Amino acid sequence: MGYTPLVLTERVASRSSRVTGLDGLRGLAAVVVVVHHVALAHFTWSEIYYNRGSERPKLDAIVSTPLHLAWAGTEAVYVFFIISGYALALAVRSASYRPNSFLASRIVRLYLPTIASIILAWTTFKLFPRPEGDGYGFWLDGSPRVYDFASMLRDSVLVTGVTRGNSPLWSLVYEVLFSLLLPLYILVARRMRATLALVFAALLSTLGFVYQTPAFIYMPMFLVGVVLAESSGRWRPWVFEKVKMVRWRWGFYALLSLALVGAVAQWYFTWTGSESLKMVLGFFLSFVSCSAIVAAAAGLPLIERFLTWKPIAWLGSISFSLYLVHEPIIKAAAFTFQGSEIALVVAVLIAFAVATLFYRHIEKPIHRLSQRVKAHSGDL
Repeated sequence: MGYTPLVLTERVASRSSRVTGLDGLRGLAAVVVVVHHVALAHFTWSEIYYNRGSERPKLDAIVSTPLHLAWAGTEAVYVFFIISGYALALAVRSASYRPNSFLASRIVRLYLPTIASIILAWTTFKLFPRPEGDGYGFWLDGSPRVYDFASMLRDSVLVTGVTRGNSPLWSLVYEVLFSLLLPLYILVARRMRATLALVFAALLSTLGFVYQTPAFIYMPMFLVGVVLAESSGRWRPWVFEKVKMVRWRWGFYALLSLALVGAVAQWYFTWTGSESLKMVLGFFLSFVSCSAIVAAAAGLPLIERFLTWKPIAWLGSISFSLYLVHEPIIKAAAFTFQGSEIALVVAVLIAFAVATLFYRHIEKPIHRLSQRVKAHSGDL
């Protein structure tokens, strides 16, 4: 996922190659998740987040306005899922794609870094024991104080559900399920009209939100990415052609601005009232907005160029490692130093350093291994 300067042309737009802008977007989303967890590890911010308000209007404004986008961790995971759908759909279109070898490679790619991150999480529990008792804030108070072998084993399996020993692992449950069901997603995307498939995904996910069924909330998000990738040969060249005209260009960027605001609609509507209709509408708008953000990263030249800028591209390269390792480090600092702001800042710096080492010495070699597995695994 290294940095590659991107020259955007109609030829590039119509080619089913890797969309490097999505790597940068994934990196920014990973940073948002880190900021989200740092905020939850701080007593004041955690209480505001979970209690939906405080006696400090200025702090409430930061949390309940579009500024919340900077630590909208839940919505960042929506973006992860949509990007995964896009990336895996492109992989299917590759001439080297074979279902069994691809799945074997994908399992290696997901599980081995996960197991390494579980060992790292266990290490933080041993080096920095978590004290019993409450008073650390809602998020920390609900965190486990021990991480035993049974919990580690359960987390290593993923598909049977995970513990909160390293809470970001919950999203990998759905990544694995999506990998197993990828052929079905491709079939749906190819048999249904793109617009109809996108509406179907949005409605199904919203229905899952209404009934609070996680699988129905999250699994349709992958379908959005698959549909965007499958239809990219049509919509990306169209966007690249239209964006040459000033009125279209500013129209696209105006829509992207609305999407950035709309991404936190779920939070804003929940904050301002508990009415069911308002909460459902907020989720729907967040879902649609996150989908639009991914589409913009894949299709708008200026946005894609920004996302391939070297610092952003670097974030993209370590994004998976950062996502896997940061939370146990932040919690260790928060428990040990009782939510000290300085300790949390230092923990973030350590998390980035560990993520860089994790990427170089664990994730990258595992990625090379997964490619060898794919090359040597034939269809059964």
